[in-house]
Amino acid sequence: MNPLLEVIFQFAEPIDFDSAATMLSGVSPHDACQIRPGAPYSLATNVMHAAIWQDQWLAFIEGTVPSAEARNDWPVVAESEWPAVQARFLDGLGRAVKLAAKPDLTEDQQRRLVRIAIHGAYHLGQIRLLSQLIPKD
Repeated sequence: MNPLLEVIFQFAEPIDFDSAATMLSGVSPHDACQIRPGAPYSLATNVMHAAIWQDQWLAFIEGTVPSAEARNDWPVVAESEWPAVQARFLDGLGRAVKLAAKPDLTEDQQRRLVRIAIHGAYHLGQIRLLSQLIPKD
């Protein structure tokens, strides 16, 4: 397997930990948007931050203009926005997997895909920790 594809695939469908989709499934809008005691931000803000940067790097790879969102990359997420935030992050992850499978990527495009995987995996660890702070009923 292509090493770059393996890196992205391990981030998207990991063997050693739950996938992003699994981690995010079942998290209610209320729970996602609460800032738990001791946490600097909500789980939803963390996911949105990861999605913003993922989209920035994907825009460069895909040859489109990145948005100006990175100027405010830790936004407060409203409960009504949570489903769209989840979908945005997971959609971007799917795009990254498809791009990593392309045989003609430039070195810069490859490096940005590695950044997506490393940055995303870092935030998945935080997401796991923040989800453990959600009280169980």
